[in-house]
Amino acid sequence: MKRTVAAVFACCAASLGHAESPAVLRAQIEAAGTHVRPGIERHTVEIDACVMTTFWWRSDVPDTREVLWSSFRFDMSVTTIVQPNKGGPSVAVEGGSEDGGDFMIMFFEAPKFALARHERHVLRPPSRGTGIEASPRGDGTTHYFQTSDSFFFRHEGAGVIEKATRFVDTYTRYVEANCRLSG
Repeated sequence: MKRTVAAVFACCAASLGHAESPAVLRAQIEAAGTHVRPGIERHTVEIDACVMTTFWWRSDVPDTREVLWSSFRFDMSVTTIVQPNKGGPSVAVEGGSEDGGDFMIMFFEAPKFALARHERHVLRPPSRGTGIEASPRGDGTTHYFQTSDSFFFRHEGAGVIEKATRFVDTYTRYVEANCRLSG
């Protein structure tokens, strides 16, 4: 009996030792969701527990150095990545960007009870069908909020398809292990 208990304990301890920590998975998602096109744009991702925020900073907007163009904040536990091709980005095209680099788009869907908060720069017209609310960013006149049940982010350039595939894989593992109730 003691040997059986010891064997079960050793097996479980070994399994736990190989489990990926939430902090490691978050860092991997954030790295895969980050992309820079110098002089044009910068994309970043931040995760706080099971809430992700995406940021799209543009540096090609006249009369600005860098401006937050778009940001989505959403509940990862109920927001899914739309994957026509399982295991990869929603759309990936080798050589599909304007400069001949790779191009990928990652589509997300959120349920009506947990809409994503979309922060947009005032130079972008509001989407139809949803109200707007002033964002406190800047002096309260530079950005506004809307809500959305579907949204995307895109990256262009070398290596983005591989990064998107890593993003999908790590996002899925993180959500299953840390954000969804099992039972």
